[in-house]
Amino acid sequence: MPATLEKNSRAFVIGPIGRNSSPERRLAEWVHSSIIQPACAMASTAEMPIEAFRSDHDRKPGKIIDDVIASIVNERIVFAVLAFDRPNVYYELALAKAAGREVIILKWSQEKTQFDTRDYRMIEFDFDPDGPAGNADPEKIREVADYVKSVLRQKPHRDKAFDRYDPLGRNFKEYKFYGRFRDLALDRKVNPDAELYGDVFLEAEQSLTLCGATLLHFTRYDLLYETTEGPTASFPDLVAFLTLAKGVDVRAVMLHPSNPNMAGLVASESARRQRAEVDRMRAECAQSFQGWLTIAEDIERANVYDRAPRKGRVEIVQLRNTIVGYRLTLTDKRLLMTPFYRQHAANSAGPTLSVHAETSFYDAIRDDLTTTIARDAAIGDETGS
Repeated sequence: MPATLEKNSRAFVIGPIGRNSSPERRLAEWVHSSIIQPACAMASTAEMPIEAFRSDHDRKPGKIIDDVIASIVNERIVFAVLAFDRPNVYYELALAKAAGREVIILKWSQEKTQFDTRDYRMIEFDFDPDGPAGNADPEKIREVADYVKSVLRQKPHRDKAFDRYDPLGRNFKEYKFYGRFRDLALDRKVNPDAELYGDVFLEAEQSLTLCGATLLHFTRYDLLYETTEGPTASFPDLVAFLTLAKGVDVRAVMLHPSNPNMAGLVASESARRQRAEVDRMRAECAQSFQGWLTIAEDIERANVYDRAPRKGRVEIVQLRNTIVGYRLTLTDKRLLMTPFYRQHAANSAGPTLSVHAETSFYDAIRDDLTTTIARDAAIGDETGS
């Protein structure tokens, strides 16, 4: 199953398969090799070669229908071949529509148009299952390729299925709650099945933004982050990998030690304790800024890795006049957001929301942070701070 739809270039084909040498199998093989594969090749690019497959091409242990549903929900492109009036094909087409997918429907010319599908766009093809296979019409292949390109320009899922309902599987895929932020583990020593916080960093292909009160712990070299496919390393070393090997821009957004609103993030039983906690946060902000400055200077002096697209930048933003009410890890793939919980001694003990890109919530939080940074700078210009 693909991790994200944005870079997934697999095309899942719904359709009749039938037994070996049956008319259904001959049609399935012909339409796959003569129309779908050539059309996908025509629509492919060097960055995104498109691979088309059927459920019988991808044999795995377990229930076939589970894999079929997963492919319908998760693969970037979905084809449906309507032929021989097969109920399972219409069932799977309905699942795809319920998942908010734009399905490329190929209809055999001898297939009756069903009432419930008559309003969908279909590309019709001719095939004689009892005669020689022959070649598909080149214009038909080009029409299908253009449809594939059109689908790739759209969102992987529609916002609504049938124009009114939440799409099947969307919330499961795009929104996830963690009971505690620390459930995203630094390593798998305690729980071999734990999700890794380090993997969130390595998902980034364009940008990584961290937002918090101090961000001091990210400057530590003794705090190691395990990753599934990459190195186990400190965060400064991961920044070096992201900026120098992948060209990712990294931004740290933290409070300035002089920010007058810092006390609003602290809840203490007495004024004396609150002042002490604020003083501690101010000291951490100053220490964190120096740590991040060292990280940025190290990246500036370093050379990019071989075949790296560019050198990423490290930007440090200190909020002098405003605050944000959440801890945030934001990449071009998803965000992790934890509100500041005053009842928890450590913010990592509070619940966290993970949201994939291309959702309204992701866009709102990203834009809110951009607005906060701009407003903070504007206030500084007005007051001279």
